[in-house]
Amino acid sequence: MSDDSADARPAIKRIDSISLSSQALGAIVKAFTEKGNQIKFTARGDSMFPFIKDGETVLVSPYGQTQPDRGDIIAYIDSSTKDLIVHRIIALTSDMFSAKGDCCLQKDPIQPQSNILGYISKTSPPKSAFYENKFTKNGQLISFLSKIGFIQFFGIILKYLDKTYKNLIGFHEDNQLCS
Repeated sequence: MSDDSADARPAIKRIDSISLSSQALGAIVKAFTEKGNQIKFTARGDSMFPFIKDGETVLVSPYGQTQPDRGDIIAYIDSSTKDLIVHRIIALTSDMFSAKGDCCLQKDPIQPQSNILGYISKTSPPKSAFYENKFTKNGQLISFLSKIGFIQFFGIILKYLDKTYKNLIGFHEDNQLCS
């Protein structure tokens, strides 16, 4: 006797990408990190340029036994908007933190540390050894440079040079060369 119920099940399709609101993505990231799991997603926006570019994949890792530190790039939920934010910690107390996008002029509102979901442990495509170390001790230097406005100035120049170079070689945002 054959089991026809196995044939009646719908096929499962793999989804390579899905667009979610910042709040929905934040809820998913929170669910993963609260259980001690890592999660990857595509970063959108230029607030962390040049260290995280729009469209790069970032890996969020829970802190586990370690504690957040100044200079860490973190994923957190904003208390007022409930948006998922990926920015760098620039100030920290035992229960609160202040973060800022490296390419932003203003710092984010002060948040409770309980809003931190995890730290960005990796980006894709991979960077040079110094660039990957932006998530460790170099992050404190970068945090200081961000705090005084150097990174924003540097980021604006890099964005301009990047766009100018792409225009010169005929490179479009959809990664296709002009013919």
